[in-house]
Amino acid sequence: MSGLAIMLSRRCNMECAHCSVESGPKAGTEGPSLSDLLEAVRAAAEVGVDSVNVTGGEPMLREREALEVLRECRRLGVATRMTTNGFWGRTPERARRTLTALIDAGIGGMTVSYDRFHAAFQGPDPIVNIAGAAAALDFKLEVNVTRLADDEEIEELVAPFAGLPGVRLRFYDVQPVGAARHLAGVQLRSEVEGFCNACGVPALTDDGRVTACNGPSYFLPPGNPLAIGSLAEAPLGELIARHREDPILEAIRTEGPAGLRDALKEIPEFESFEFRDGYSGMCELCHHITSSPGAVAALRVELSSPDRVAHRVARQKIIEAERKSGRLTRTHANTKGSARTFLALAGGEALDPEVAGRVLGRADLDWRARAESLIAAGLARLLVERLDDPLLTRWAPALFGSLIRRAAAEDEERERGQREALQELAAILREERATGTIVGGAALWPWATGDSGRGRAVEEIEILVPDPDAARAARARVVDGTGYGGIAIRTRISEAPWGLPDDVILSGARPIPNPALEGLQVLAPADALVCTLVAASAEGLRIGLETAWDAGAALRAEEVDIERIADVVDSLAAPLAFWVPARALAARAGVPIPKELLRRAPGNPRRRRLEHLAARRLFQARSANGIAEWSFRWAWPLLATGSASQFGRRLPSAIARVARDLPSAWNEVGAEGVAGVVREARRIRQVWTSTSKLG
Repeated sequence: MSGLAIMLSRRCNMECAHCSVESGPKAGTEGPSLSDLLEAVRAAAEVGVDSVNVTGGEPMLREREALEVLRECRRLGVATRMTTNGFWGRTPERARRTLTALIDAGIGGMTVSYDRFHAAFQGPDPIVNIAGAAAALDFKLEVNVTRLADDEEIEELVAPFAGLPGVRLRFYDVQPVGAARHLAGVQLRSEVEGFCNACGVPALTDDGRVTACNGPSYFLPPGNPLAIGSLAEAPLGELIARHREDPILEAIRTEGPAGLRDALKEIPEFESFEFRDGYSGMCELCHHITSSPGAVAALRVELSSPDRVAHRVARQKIIEAERKSGRLTRTHANTKGSARTFLALAGGEALDPEVAGRVLGRADLDWRARAESLIAAGLARLLVERLDDPLLTRWAPALFGSLIRRAAAEDEERERGQREALQELAAILREERATGTIVGGAALWPWATGDSGRGRAVEEIEILVPDPDAARAARARVVDGTGYGGIAIRTRISEAPWGLPDDVILSGARPIPNPALEGLQVLAPADALVCTLVAASAEGLRIGLETAWDAGAALRAEEVDIERIADVVDSLAAPLAFWVPARALAARAGVPIPKELLRRAPGNPRRRRLEHLAARRLFQARSANGIAEWSFRWAWPLLATGSASQFGRRLPSAIARVARDLPSAWNEVGAEGVAGVVREARRIRQVWTSTSKLG
């Protein structure tokens, strides 16, 4: 708990119907003077506040004061972010000019609000302009979208932001506070369980009060535990200390308003407290309890008991440990955390609602981005059957199910064409007296049962035809001649420099038990596992959902031959191309790679350092900076070699690739890519050197 929200003003150029502080053009006063704002920042820093959220109202109505607050925070070493409606991005030029000024002043992050309520005053163009400026300036932008129970319009609302680099969506429930108390004809989501992050950050209001959270507690009267106090009665440091030490607020932070409810029910004289049958949100439950002086007094006594304090301290330590481990961060939720959850759902596994809810219940889980990544990985049709799962009906916005269902139907349609093309290809191969082997994701379809619909959908079914003449004939007649798409015919499993032994791998391939596909075979699961992980390395160590699914599918198909895998990997010129993603998936994504196999990995410090790099890239979106990606991809085959002698032998060819490919990479990215290359190199060096003492 080291943050503070500072309201520069309650005024706003919009008057949204859901605003928790009822902002508008005439709301409140001008706000605190600049000197008062700067004094507040200094006082907050003195008591350990290390991050400030500049908010309102609309803070950029006071742009000069906002910039000065940011500069003072930077001088004091206090991190900053801002919440704004983005009105200042009306033109691309102004968006870039203003964002540049904010960055120069030291801003570290920004949330722009846009939803059905903001859309009544302003369309998406200003935010699109800000996003364009943010991408050019390598600045991350978060778009906050409030949700109702009926949120069918969200897909259309956020459509303008699709594909914009660096834009992340955050889905926040409208709470029945402020102006939203008067919303007519809408249904709120009524979610009340879980601890409250908002109560972890006190707010300094525009009129000099400190409240327990930014917005929902703005209108509560003195005496309510969510109304901490006023600067007129105590210095800011003392008010922040009250916020940190209040047992009721501690309980809300660790167990949420539902924790207060449960504690109150255990107090004998409050067993008959008139709880409502249902609440329209967490804030409504919180306000109901804390607005009862008797309940508050009883809770203060109950929550101050040694057992309650010990329980709360233990729970807080668990939460802090989760935060320090990264498991309670936005990044974790949108990468490894959600990946494990959705992979388990796609695989038909039953999930612990509490564990899964820690990820799916986060407001900052970008559901659109998660849907897009699942669709790109070919997992949509595997998730269609789980869309009615209580976990998804409880947490997922309607746009998630809409995107998944649409993609699943497209996958089914594409597969019908692929099946017809496969039968045509099988006939051609029989005529050519050749054999084709299905590699890639389609190799792991359950061909023995004929139920490929239980497999991951693929854009192209990759067919390996080693005979060049037969490959040319097949390409000409299947792809060009009949017009079937979704089939790719190759003559090697992978390109240099990965060195997969095609002959060894093909020797273990198995025929497809379908007369119509005679002439085609599939890789053995053990060999498919090796090819899957080496393919992830060939993509610059981008270990995505498709890699995790295919690795898991290979392991589910049968008990893998560990000795065969080890022998094939040992024959590779770059064996770490297998071991690094294998260990990363086992440790960070829960893929059940046998421990006996993982123990075969070389135990040198270089492998450990590379695993740290792999963990950074696990389920992460590809960098927007193409030349930074390219620079890593040419270096990675060298780093993955098994010995210094192999490194030396491969270095000349790597240098030759650089000389050949650098001009085209440079032309693609341009001079602005240089800064990105430098940043990426520094990040890699930081991770590398931070683990240099391992082993």
